[in-house]
Amino acid sequence: KIEVLVLAAEKELVDNRLKALVAAGLVPLALDLDSFATTRTIAPESIKDQVVMQVHVGMGFTTLAVVKNNQVWFANVLKQGGRDLIAEIARNKQVPIGRAADELFRLGILETLPEATIKDLVDGIGNAVTFHNERVSEQKDKVGKVILTGSTALIPGLVEKLGQLLGMEVKVASPRYKLTVPEAGRR
Repeated sequence: KIEVLVLAAEKELVDNRLKALVAAGLVPLALDLDSFATTRTIAPESIKDQVVMQVHVGMGFTTLAVVKNNQVWFANVLKQGGRDLIAEIARNKQVPIGRAADELFRLGILETLPEATIKDLVDGIGNAVTFHNERVSEQKDKVGKVILTGSTALIPGLVEKLGQLLGMEVKVASPRYKLTVPEAGRR
């Protein structure tokens, strides 16, 4: 039995990243899917012998990945990200974007956003979990936990609210490495 993972990416997204790299004077040799790169940053012992839904809520979009034994089994992208949450606060409270961002990270999700605002995010995560779980036969291969990554994961109350709405355990990722800058790179 051979397992194959098929990937696809929007041409515009790939082109934009390549243009940014070239504009910075870099020569790109390869591009990596966000969910694969993020998987490598999570400490493997924190998810050992589990199947998890890794959720990286970026500013522009959210990447989802079903991960087992540090291998991505399924990946998807949601078009909602932290920027959308901040824009909703700015609209609702009629405040500048910077103040809306400050309120979100200072006061938290429960104080700044109605539940309906994060419904698309919750539905997207829930649908991806259901999609995966309906396609595996053994309980040990079903998603049992959500691991959040990215700065948006630090919004006060988000972990608890997602856990409540999804009906499963939600945790913030434990990073694999302490990143340090070599002496040569500090100049």
